[in-house]
Amino acid sequence: MNNIDATTNAHTPVTLMAVFTNAFKIEQDSSILWLKGVYQDRKRKSYGGYYYDRLKDELGGQIVTLKLPERIKHTIKHRGLYLFKGILDKDVRSDGVIEPVFIVTELAGQVASILPDGMNKRADIQRQKANVGYRDFDQAIKQKLYQGEQPRIALIFGATSIVLQDVTSALKGAGSNYDLVEHRVNLSNKEAIIDSFVRHDNGTFDAVAIVRGGGPGLEIFDDVEIAEASLKLGPILVTAIGHAQDVTLLHQIADKRFTTPTALGTHLKEMVKDVREEMAHSKAKLIADLEKSHGNRLKTARTLWIAVSLVLLVVGFVLGVMLSGLL
Repeated sequence: MNNIDATTNAHTPVTLMAVFTNAFKIEQDSSILWLKGVYQDRKRKSYGGYYYDRLKDELGGQIVTLKLPERIKHTIKHRGLYLFKGILDKDVRSDGVIEPVFIVTELAGQVASILPDGMNKRADIQRQKANVGYRDFDQAIKQKLYQGEQPRIALIFGATSIVLQDVTSALKGAGSNYDLVEHRVNLSNKEAIIDSFVRHDNGTFDAVAIVRGGGPGLEIFDDVEIAEASLKLGPILVTAIGHAQDVTLLHQIADKRFTTPTALGTHLKEMVKDVREEMAHSKAKLIADLEKSHGNRLKTARTLWIAVSLVLLVVGFVLGVMLSGLL
């Protein structure tokens, strides 16, 4: 089998897992497999001349363990896309979990990605976001509410959108706790959306929320340039885009995601409720602690007064006896 045919017929970690699930034991004469994926160097020491690294499915993200000979280990690079020849084996862990291990016998070489350029860029943006990390929207907003401040949130709507009503209706009476700044742009225009990010990245906003209902046109939020611009945002990025079944690239890399504009308003209301309840509970506990401390101080004072009174009585008695003897 040449390398071109092998690449076409090779398994990926996802399909390999399916094979392993259906058959824990593979006959030796049929166990030679070709496996391709993104190599992940775990940077650990070798055991018996082998390194236990990982191979990730290029598209699905499923990971399998690679048992790499030392001679091959030193010829490949972290995050490279490779084609390997080897044998499927299994590892029974001490906790009883059985997992597949692919024992590499031959390196066919580095192969080209099967993903279109756009898909590669999407995957790269998702990796960047994962490396930077997702910021805690709830903690940041609640901290402001605890301090008696109004969290400042920019709500970016479509130019003629009416979904603002969905947010404000769900907020009910909690809207006065927030400084919600409405900003309307053409949400079908990439440059307008990117400009809205730049405009609100001025150090005065706690969060920027892209709010849009369902319907056609959501593919704009799969644009990689918009996603890249969002990664540079100082404020926390929030999305409330489309319906529950709509998942776009921008939605995937947002710090906080809501399935609908109504869900965003409801969550803002619930955070106000939670903070009020937590503050009321803290206040009640503080009062109870003060009352307990005051009661303890009164009890200590009473005990001390009784002790002093007894001492005075004893001293008076002794003095009385001594004076009687002198007389």
